Amino acid sequence: MCGRYVDHVPKMVAWAKLIDEWPVQRADYRASYNVAPSKPVAAFKNPKGEAMRWGLVPAWAKEFTTQYSTFNARLETVDEKPAFRSAWGKSQHCLIPMLGYYEWTGPKGSKQPYFIRGEANTGLVTAGLYDNWLAQGDPTEAPLLSCSIITKPANQQLASIHPRMPVILTLEAAEQWMNEQTKDAKDLLMEAQPPELSFYPVAKSVGNSRAEGIQLINEIDLDAS
Repeated sequence: MCGRYVDHVPKMVAWAKLIDEWPVQRADYRASYNVAPSKPVAAFKNPKGEAMRWGLVPAWAKEFTTQYSTFNARLETVDEKPAFRSAWGKSQHCLIPMLGYYEWTGPKGSKQPYFIRGEANTGLVTAGLYDNWLAQGDPTEAPLLSCSIITKPANQQLASIHPRMPVILTLEAAEQWMNEQTKDAKDLLMEAQPPELSFYPVAKSVGNSRAEGIQLINEIDLDAS
């Protein structure tokens, strides 16, 4: 899964065609070193950047609810689960950039967080789905854009940290994802290989969703802790 990430990303020049306008002007979006579900995040769709709620609210929902965890969508069942199958069927694909993401491993009660990032530290882009929800009976209320990060089984490198990982795309795969129809999209994402990744342990303070700051991604020495 992917439950926390960093959306302070470097200038991704090579990605300009796909992630053209960062929504920094939005008052409801602020970059974070500890992005948690339900927060506004930057997501991109052809190629406009939008501030979206991280945690998809399906368009068919009669009311907004946080009862279900929809910040991740499992690739294997994304076309079957009620929360995601409408967005999947409509090919409502998006891209969600990040500097890297956090994952926890170890026994319950003493899990150690790790920060996972690109080896070149130039930012990562994950495959996402988005939907547009409008409150019923209130035409004056603005539509709510929301998104999910799609996950799949972790590759051999990351399986020791967690059994699942976000679908991380190269530029070529991302271009295909943004132009791919649903019938071939599952194969595309399942076969997609991420760029070279690295990971290292970080302080457990990142587990507090209110914790913030660049120090959260600093590597720590586990032997000294």
